[in-house]
Amino acid sequence: MCFRGATLTIALACFMNHTLGKFPIRYTQVRYKITGIAGSTYIAGTDQECAKEAFNNNALAIELVKNGNEIKCTFISHISAFSKLESSDKTYFVADLRDGDTCDACPVSVSDIYSSMPKCNRNQAICSALNTHKLYCDSINAKIEDCEKPNCADGLKLSEGRCCPEGFSYMPVFSKCIGLFDYDESDMVSQDNVNEQCFKRFNSALVTIENNTQNEELGKKLETQYALIGLQIPKGQSWSKNGFKWVDGSSSTYFSWHPDQPDNGPGTDARFVTTCGTSCAPDWMFKWADASLQWVKETNAVMLENSDKVYYLVDLRQKRDFYYDSKIEDCEKLLCPEVLKLCLKVLPQRIFLHVDLRKIYRPGSLCQGRHSNVC
Repeated sequence: MCFRGATLTIALACFMNHTLGKFPIRYTQVRYKITGIAGSTYIAGTDQECAKEAFNNNALAIELVKNGNEIKCTFISHISAFSKLESSDKTYFVADLRDGDTCDACPVSVSDIYSSMPKCNRNQAICSALNTHKLYCDSINAKIEDCEKPNCADGLKLSEGRCCPEGFSYMPVFSKCIGLFDYDESDMVSQDNVNEQCFKRFNSALVTIENNTQNEELGKKLETQYALIGLQIPKGQSWSKNGFKWVDGSSSTYFSWHPDQPDNGPGTDARFVTTCGTSCAPDWMFKWADASLQWVKETNAVMLENSDKVYYLVDLRQKRDFYYDSKIEDCEKLLCPEVLKLCLKVLPQRIFLHVDLRKIYRPGSLCQGRHSNVC
């Protein structure tokens, strides 16, 4: 291995098993700060040790900090962007796949390294990743130095330019991520349990809806499903029409109550609030209603929101049979909204066993999850 000027080089003679063919792998210093997904950190005694470990870890780049006789090497597994280098104590190196075994005497431009990359006849992992980065920048007509390629850390995926947990999608009107998940209704025995169910998923809490746009966008995701939002009668407080607050303790400045709601139906303690999706009856679409714990317990879907302030939205899917009037000969041929509207009307009686609305309520939990900026 050699260190010549500003280039970390793995030389063929020393590390033949770390190269393919007759070409060495080099890490060449560039004039920019490199941002991306940082992998492992290695404390080395020499630059050459750092380069060797970087290559063994398939690192695309290295952030190198010298402290006395020690060198801290942070391996970058995915390159997102290059920016002006402000810090004088850090230097950055990019895997250099150009032909030749000489080292540059001073930092070079990133474009020079990328423009002369050969086909992947060496380290396939490094070469493929660098070429993927280059192809992305070419596809948006951006110079490598000015190109920002979004990358997400493990367990997150790219959605609308943001990183969301697996199963989530970024929702611009909330600046948060949305996903659909199930929960275990066997744990839903108290108001605390409802909120704990939320907390168990990505440290979330029930969602706060601040305007009509947010409410309707959530409703579109619900389709036929009802969902529990973060508006509640606070624990220990008696029910009152004006007593609902968001789970963070704040009062709501926006409401979308159905004209008949809230009503705290007879025999219930309706301290939760549900919203309805696009396939509900027209007069219920995007409208809110109060709901009891029993209603929540008999459903098993959760809508989560997760951001810098994390929230949750629980989606209600009916699991037991509901019934409609026997005068209707074939309920299943009716449109879902009409079935729902009719069944909701006769819900308290439940005297006719004809249709299982589980076919209509789709399973799953619609969640809003914490997002992070791309790396």
